[in-house]
Amino acid sequence: MQTKQANPLIWGAWGGIVCAVIAFGAEMAGEPLPQTVWQAGMGGFFWLWVVASVKNWLASRPVR
Repeated sequence: MQTKQANPLIWGAWGGIVCAVIAFGAEMAGEPLPQTVWQAGMGGFFWLWVVASVKNWLASRPVR
């Protein structure tokens, strides 16, 4: 069975966009955030990049 490899950069880009939009919306609503929109975007990028990389690694392991 073949599995489709995830592109970690694409997954990370989407994660960064979503987290930045959420942080920006919360900031505009007046909620005090401990981080800036830029930091939220980079955090979202990092975590989804890691998820896609782990997904690819698990899919490429041989089945015993």
